[in-house]
Amino acid sequence: MSFLHHPWGLVAALVYTYLLVVTHFLGSRRPGLRVLWSAKASIAAALPLLVLMVIFGLFPQSGMNGKWYFILVLLLFTSVLGLAAVDGIARMAESGFSWRLAGKTLSHLAMFLVLAGGLFGSGDTRHVVVSATEGTTVSTGIDEDSGEMVPMPFELTLDKFTFERKGNRPYFLSEVTFTEKGKAPWKEDILVNHPAKVGSWILYQYDYGKSEDGRNTSIFECVSDPWAGFFRVALWLMMVSAAAMIVLAVSWKPGKRKPAPAEGSAEGTAADAGAEGTIPEAEVSEPASPSKEKEGRA
Repeated sequence: MSFLHHPWGLVAALVYTYLLVVTHFLGSRRPGLRVLWSAKASIAAALPLLVLMVIFGLFPQSGMNGKWYFILVLLLFTSVLGLAAVDGIARMAESGFSWRLAGKTLSHLAMFLVLAGGLFGSGDTRHVVVSATEGTTVSTGIDEDSGEMVPMPFELTLDKFTFERKGNRPYFLSEVTFTEKGKAPWKEDILVNHPAKVGSWILYQYDYGKSEDGRNTSIFECVSDPWAGFFRVALWLMMVSAAAMIVLAVSWKPGKRKPAPAEGSAEGTAADAGAEGTIPEAEVSEPASPSKEKEGRA
Protein backbone atom coordinates (compact mmCIF):
# COMPACT_ATOMS: atom_id res chain seq x y z
CA MET A 1 0.00 0.00 0.00
CA SER A 2 2.30 2.68 -1.36
CA PHE A 3 -0.10 5.51 -0.44
CA LEU A 4 0.80 5.07 3.23
CA HIS A 5 3.80 7.23 4.06
CA HIS A 6 5.60 7.77 7.35
CA PRO A 7 4.20 7.87 9.98
CA TRP A 8 0.83 6.63 8.72
CA GLY A 9 2.19 3.28 7.57
CA LEU A 10 3.39 2.52 11.10
CA VAL A 11 0.11 3.76 12.62
CA ALA A 12 -1.92 1.58 10.25
CA ALA A 13 0.27 -1.46 11.06
CA LEU A 14 -0.25 -0.99 14.82
CA VAL A 15 -4.03 -0.57 14.44
CA TYR A 16 -4.18 -3.63 12.18
CA THR A 17 -2.26 -5.76 14.71
CA TYR A 18 -4.54 -4.55 17.52
CA LEU A 19 -7.62 -5.57 15.51
CA LEU A 20 -6.17 -9.05 15.01
CA VAL A 21 -5.65 -9.45 18.78
CA VAL A 22 -9.22 -8.28 19.45
CA THR A 23 -10.57 -10.70 16.83
CA HIS A 24 -8.75 -13.60 18.49
CA PHE A 25 -10.05 -12.52 21.90
CA LEU A 26 -13.62 -12.56 20.62
CA GLY A 27 -13.05 -15.86 18.80
CA SER A 28 -11.86 -17.54 21.99
CA ARG A 29 -15.35 -16.94 23.39
CA ARG A 30 -17.30 -17.63 20.21
CA PRO A 31 -16.32 -20.97 18.67
CA GLY A 32 -17.72 -19.91 15.28
CA LEU A 33 -14.91 -17.38 14.83
CA ARG A 34 -12.11 -19.87 15.49
CA VAL A 35 -12.30 -21.04 11.90
CA LEU A 36 -10.56 -17.78 10.94
CA TRP A 37 -7.16 -19.15 12.05
CA SER A 38 -7.71 -22.81 11.21
CA ALA A 39 -5.87 -24.86 8.61
CA LYS A 40 -8.88 -24.61 6.31
CA ALA A 41 -8.72 -20.81 6.47
CA SER A 42 -5.00 -20.88 5.62
CA ILE A 43 -5.62 -23.02 2.54
CA ALA A 44 -8.58 -20.89 1.47
CA ALA A 45 -6.51 -17.71 1.76
CA ALA A 46 -3.37 -19.16 0.11
CA LEU A 47 -5.10 -20.57 -2.98
CA PRO A 48 -6.23 -17.25 -4.56
CA LEU A 49 -2.83 -15.72 -3.77
CA LEU A 50 -1.10 -18.62 -5.51
CA VAL A 51 -3.42 -18.33 -8.52
CA LEU A 52 -2.70 -14.60 -8.89
CA MET A 53 1.05 -15.15 -8.64
CA VAL A 54 0.89 -17.83 -11.36
CA ILE A 55 -1.17 -15.53 -13.59
CA PHE A 56 1.19 -12.60 -13.07
CA GLY A 57 4.13 -14.91 -13.76
CA LEU A 58 2.68 -16.15 -17.05
CA PHE A 59 1.41 -12.72 -18.11
CA PRO A 60 3.78 -10.09 -16.64
CA GLN A 61 2.12 -6.81 -15.73
CA SER A 62 3.53 -3.54 -14.50
CA GLY A 63 2.53 -2.42 -11.03
CA MET A 64 1.38 -5.85 -9.86
CA ASN A 65 1.91 -4.89 -6.22
CA GLY A 66 -0.42 -1.93 -6.64
CA LYS A 67 -3.42 -3.90 -7.93
CA TRP A 68 -6.28 -3.58 -5.43
CA TYR A 69 -7.32 -7.23 -5.74
CA PHE A 70 -3.74 -8.43 -5.15
CA ILE A 71 -3.48 -6.24 -2.05
CA LEU A 72 -6.84 -7.56 -0.79
CA VAL A 73 -5.87 -11.22 -1.24
CA LEU A 74 -2.45 -10.64 0.33
CA LEU A 75 -4.07 -8.84 3.27
CA LEU A 76 -6.41 -11.81 3.79
CA PHE A 77 -3.55 -14.30 3.84
CA THR A 78 -1.52 -12.06 6.15
CA SER A 79 -4.46 -11.79 8.54
CA VAL A 80 -4.82 -15.58 8.77
CA LEU A 81 -1.09 -15.88 9.57
CA GLY A 82 -1.35 -13.14 12.18
CA LEU A 83 -4.33 -14.80 13.87
CA ALA A 84 -2.50 -18.15 13.88
CA ALA A 85 0.53 -16.51 15.53
CA VAL A 86 -1.65 -14.84 18.17
CA ASP A 87 -3.40 -18.16 18.82
CA GLY A 88 -0.08 -19.95 19.32
CA ILE A 89 1.12 -17.32 21.78
CA ALA A 90 -2.20 -17.51 23.69
CA ARG A 91 -2.06 -21.32 23.88
CA MET A 92 1.46 -21.28 25.28
CA ALA A 93 0.43 -18.64 27.82
CA GLU A 94 -2.41 -20.89 29.02
CA SER A 95 -0.92 -24.40 28.85
CA GLY A 96 2.80 -23.70 29.16
CA PHE A 97 5.78 -23.64 26.81
CA SER A 98 6.11 -26.31 24.13
CA TRP A 99 9.01 -26.53 21.69
CA ARG A 100 6.82 -27.91 18.92
CA LEU A 101 4.18 -25.21 19.36
CA ALA A 102 6.88 -22.54 19.74
CA GLY A 103 8.48 -23.49 16.41
CA LYS A 104 5.14 -23.44 14.63
CA THR A 105 4.15 -20.13 16.21
CA LEU A 106 7.51 -18.56 15.41
CA SER A 107 7.22 -19.50 11.73
CA HIS A 108 3.71 -17.98 11.55
CA LEU A 109 4.93 -14.84 13.30
CA ALA A 110 7.95 -14.43 11.01
CA MET A 111 5.89 -14.80 7.83
CA PHE A 112 3.32 -12.38 9.23
CA LEU A 113 5.99 -9.76 9.96
CA VAL A 114 7.47 -10.03 6.46
CA LEU A 115 4.11 -9.69 4.70
CA ALA A 116 2.76 -6.99 7.03
CA GLY A 117 5.98 -5.02 6.67
CA GLY A 118 5.68 -5.24 2.90
CA LEU A 119 2.05 -4.11 2.98
CA PHE A 120 2.38 -1.18 5.37
CA GLY A 121 6.01 -0.19 4.72
CA SER A 122 6.07 -0.05 0.93
CA GLY A 123 5.06 3.62 0.95
CA ASP A 124 8.23 4.57 2.83
CA THR A 125 10.63 2.99 0.31
CA ARG A 126 12.25 5.53 -2.03
CA HIS A 127 14.28 5.02 -5.21
CA VAL A 128 16.33 7.98 -6.42
CA VAL A 129 18.73 8.06 -9.39
CA VAL A 130 21.86 10.19 -8.89
CA SER A 131 24.27 11.01 -11.75
CA ALA A 132 27.76 12.36 -11.13
CA THR A 133 30.52 13.32 -13.57
CA GLU A 134 34.20 12.91 -12.69
CA GLY A 135 35.41 15.85 -10.64
CA THR A 136 31.93 17.17 -9.79
CA THR A 137 29.86 17.15 -6.61
CA VAL A 138 26.10 16.49 -6.57
CA SER A 139 23.48 16.64 -3.80
CA THR A 140 20.26 16.01 -5.77
CA GLY A 141 18.68 13.15 -7.68
CA ILE A 142 15.57 12.18 -9.65
CA ASP A 143 12.81 10.31 -7.82
CA GLU A 144 11.89 7.22 -9.88
CA ASP A 145 8.21 7.33 -8.87
CA SER A 146 7.44 11.01 -9.35
CA GLY A 147 10.20 11.96 -11.81
CA GLU A 148 10.92 15.08 -9.74
CA MET A 149 14.28 16.43 -8.65
CA VAL A 150 14.72 15.79 -4.91
CA PRO A 151 17.47 16.84 -2.47
CA MET A 152 19.68 14.17 -0.91
CA PRO A 153 20.85 14.25 2.73
CA PHE A 154 24.49 14.00 1.60
CA GLU A 155 26.90 15.26 -1.06
CA LEU A 156 28.63 12.89 -3.48
CA THR A 157 31.82 13.66 -5.39
CA LEU A 158 32.90 11.29 -8.16
CA ASP A 159 36.70 11.21 -7.95
CA LYS A 160 37.25 8.57 -10.63
CA PHE A 161 35.25 6.10 -12.70
CA THR A 162 36.82 2.93 -14.14
CA PHE A 163 35.28 0.66 -16.75
CA GLU A 164 37.02 -2.41 -18.14
CA ARG A 165 36.25 -5.98 -19.10
CA LYS A 166 37.60 -8.89 -17.12
CA GLY A 167 36.95 -11.88 -19.33
CA ASN A 168 33.28 -11.79 -20.35
CA ARG A 169 32.27 -9.61 -17.40
CA PRO A 170 32.23 -5.81 -17.37
CA TYR A 171 33.92 -4.20 -14.39
CA PHE A 172 32.58 -0.90 -13.02
CA LEU A 173 34.32 1.00 -10.22
CA SER A 174 33.28 4.40 -8.87
CA GLU A 175 35.65 6.03 -6.43
CA VAL A 176 33.59 8.60 -4.54
CA THR A 177 33.84 10.98 -1.58
CA PHE A 178 30.81 11.46 0.68
CA THR A 179 30.09 14.50 2.82
CA GLU A 180 27.37 14.58 5.47
CA LYS A 181 26.41 17.50 7.65
CA GLY A 182 28.38 17.41 10.90
CA LYS A 183 30.74 14.66 9.70
CA ALA A 184 34.19 14.63 8.13
CA PRO A 185 34.30 13.57 4.44
CA TRP A 186 35.13 9.93 3.73
CA LYS A 187 35.89 7.86 0.64
CA GLU A 188 34.10 4.77 -0.67
CA ASP A 189 34.49 2.41 -3.64
CA ILE A 190 31.19 1.44 -5.26
CA LEU A 191 31.11 -1.63 -7.51
CA VAL A 192 28.40 -3.86 -8.92
CA ASN A 193 27.09 -6.02 -6.03
CA HIS A 194 29.19 -3.91 -3.64
CA PRO A 195 27.03 -0.89 -2.68
CA ALA A 196 27.85 1.93 -0.27
CA LYS A 197 25.72 2.85 2.74
CA VAL A 198 25.13 6.43 3.84
CA GLY A 199 22.71 6.78 6.74
CA SER A 200 19.46 5.08 5.72
CA TRP A 201 20.45 5.16 2.02
CA ILE A 202 22.14 2.37 0.05
CA LEU A 203 23.85 3.36 -3.21
CA TYR A 204 24.17 0.82 -6.03
CA GLN A 205 26.25 1.09 -9.21
CA TYR A 206 23.43 1.41 -11.74
CA ASP A 207 24.85 2.59 -15.07
CA TYR A 208 27.50 4.81 -16.65
CA GLY A 209 27.86 7.23 -19.53
CA LYS A 210 29.73 10.22 -20.93
CA SER A 211 29.18 13.91 -20.35
CA GLU A 212 29.02 16.45 -23.18
CA ASP A 213 32.69 17.27 -22.75
CA GLY A 214 33.67 13.57 -22.83
CA ARG A 215 34.18 12.96 -19.12
CA ASN A 216 33.04 9.72 -17.47
CA THR A 217 29.67 9.82 -15.74
CA SER A 218 28.56 7.30 -13.14
CA ILE A 219 24.88 6.68 -12.38
CA PHE A 220 23.79 5.38 -8.99
CA GLU A 221 20.48 4.02 -7.76
CA CYS A 222 19.91 5.22 -4.19
CA VAL A 223 17.42 3.22 -2.11
CA SER A 224 16.06 4.22 1.28
CA ASP A 225 13.96 1.68 3.21
CA PRO A 226 13.26 2.54 6.87
CA TRP A 227 11.73 -0.93 7.33
CA ALA A 228 14.91 -2.77 6.30
CA GLY A 229 15.86 -3.61 9.90
CA PHE A 230 12.33 -4.87 10.52
CA PHE A 231 12.64 -7.26 7.55
CA ARG A 232 16.03 -8.50 8.71
CA VAL A 233 14.60 -9.42 12.13
CA ALA A 234 11.65 -11.20 10.47
CA LEU A 235 13.94 -13.18 8.17
CA TRP A 236 16.11 -14.24 11.11
CA LEU A 237 12.96 -15.43 12.91
CA MET A 238 12.02 -17.47 9.85
CA MET A 239 15.44 -19.14 9.76
CA VAL A 240 15.40 -19.87 13.51
CA SER A 241 11.88 -21.32 13.36
CA ALA A 242 12.77 -23.47 10.34
CA ALA A 243 15.88 -24.79 12.10
CA ALA A 244 13.89 -25.51 15.28
CA MET A 245 11.21 -27.43 13.38
CA ILE A 246 13.85 -29.48 11.52
CA VAL A 247 15.61 -30.38 14.79
CA LEU A 248 12.30 -31.37 16.40
CA ALA A 249 11.31 -33.46 13.38
CA VAL A 250 14.66 -35.33 13.43
CA SER A 251 14.72 -35.88 17.21
CA TRP A 252 11.08 -36.98 17.50
CA LYS A 253 10.66 -40.77 17.58
CA PRO A 254 7.18 -42.27 17.54
CA GLY A 255 6.51 -44.66 20.41
CA LYS A 256 5.93 -48.36 19.74
CA ARG A 257 2.31 -49.39 20.16
CA LYS A 258 1.62 -52.68 21.88
CA PRO A 259 -0.44 -55.02 19.67
CA ALA A 260 -4.02 -55.59 20.81
CA PRO A 261 -4.62 -59.00 22.50
CA ALA A 262 -6.61 -61.60 20.59
CA GLU A 263 -10.33 -61.65 21.28
CA GLY A 264 -11.33 -64.34 23.78
CA SER A 265 -7.83 -64.81 25.22
CA ALA A 266 -7.17 -64.58 28.94
CA GLU A 267 -5.16 -61.39 28.44
CA GLY A 268 -7.95 -59.90 26.40
CA THR A 269 -10.59 -60.85 28.97
CA ALA A 270 -8.53 -59.31 31.76
CA ALA A 271 -7.97 -56.17 29.71
CA ASP A 272 -11.69 -55.87 28.94
CA ALA A 273 -12.56 -56.39 32.56
CA GLY A 274 -9.93 -53.88 33.67
CA ALA A 275 -11.39 -51.33 31.27
CA GLU A 276 -14.76 -51.76 32.98
CA GLY A 277 -13.17 -51.20 36.37
CA THR A 278 -13.81 -54.70 37.81
CA ILE A 279 -12.00 -58.00 37.49
CA PRO A 280 -14.31 -61.05 37.61
CA GLU A 281 -13.41 -63.76 40.10
CA ALA A 282 -12.40 -67.08 38.64
CA GLU A 283 -15.20 -69.62 38.60
CA VAL A 284 -14.40 -72.62 40.92
CA SER A 285 -16.45 -75.82 40.61
CA GLU A 286 -17.98 -76.95 43.92
CA PRO A 287 -16.87 -80.49 44.96
CA ALA A 288 -19.68 -83.08 45.17
CA SER A 289 -20.72 -84.13 48.71
CA PRO A 290 -20.20 -87.86 49.84
CA SER A 291 -23.98 -88.46 50.13
CA LYS A 292 -24.61 -87.34 46.58
CA GLU A 293 -21.70 -89.43 45.38
CA LYS A 294 -23.22 -92.58 46.99
CA GLU A 295 -26.62 -91.81 45.45
CA GLY A 296 -24.97 -91.63 42.13
CA ARG A 297 -23.33 -95.06 42.54
CA ALA A 298 -26.67 -96.63 43.59
